[in-house]
Amino acid sequence: MKRRILCLIVLLACCFQAGAYTDHRGHNLDSLELAVAPWTADKIANASAEELLPLVRAYQDLMLGYEVMNGEKSVFYARKVRSISARMQWLNSGFDAARHIGQYFYATERYDSAMFYFKECLAMLEKMEGGATS
Repeated sequence: MKRRILCLIVLLACCFQAGAYTDHRGHNLDSLELAVAPWTADKIANASAEELLPLVRAYQDLMLGYEVMNGEKSVFYARKVRSISARMQWLNSGFDAARHIGQYFYATERYDSAMFYFKECLAMLEKMEGGATS
């Protein structure tokens, strides 16, 4: 009897895990959100580059994971990537975030806002081509 109850508990635990959303790369977005939740603006401002690298990567995964399901949430995380990248002068991740935001605004027919972010992308691309560090 105890064995059956234990098997039932394990089976139910597996069902809850299977119900969580994962993106096309296998990332569980709920777990990623829980992992980045403790990062407040003050903590981000005082963090070193080594501490911010995994955070930016998690934000990028959330940005791409929510792209199809929830565009506004995707843009929220893209703005976080963009702000950290601008402060740390990481051109590659800043470029990706600005392009992502621009594509969202273009898809929602807000062309002036899209143009702003696309121009920002072009400026970053010129810096990257000029040999600036990313």
